[in-house]
Amino acid sequence: MFAIAVTLGVMGLALVLVPLSIFALNLVIALGIGLSVDFSLLIISRFREEFGRGASIEAALATVRRTAGHTVLFSSLTIAAALATLAVFPERFVYSMGVAGAIVVLAAGAFALLVLPAILAVFGERIAVQPAASANQPASESPPVAVGTPWPRGSCVGRSSGAGPPCW
Repeated sequence: MFAIAVTLGVMGLALVLVPLSIFALNLVIALGIGLSVDFSLLIISRFREEFGRGASIEAALATVRRTAGHTVLFSSLTIAAALATLAVFPERFVYSMGVAGAIVVLAAGAFALLVLPAILAVFGERIAVQPAASANQPASESPPVAVGTPWPRGSCVGRSSGAGPPCW
């Protein structure tokens, strides 16, 4: 949401100077949600991995910046550069896609690199906690398999008889 809000604000300012196509909003919303989720999951999963190894929050964030941070940085710069090349075309529709796309990608990358680590620094222990295993099934065990079949018990795949619970 941060990337979308920033991009819409910048596009509003850009409308004063140059006309932009309304269809760029679709690109902003799709790329903003997709890249924000992608970049955030990468950062958070790497943070959880390091914190789970026993590192402090500060040490885990430092490792995240060195590893996943570089990935997010170069990925966002590459995608923004590729989309910015659309701005050289004279058609307003294509030009708008390039401008809006580059802005939203840079905003999503900025959120993942600047805002998300600050959130992790404050709420890191709560975010890094792995969910407890189910009470019915410990995490170390695999699901039970019926004898004589490779399918897990209760599976609807391959069942031709009407026995058992309905499959939906």
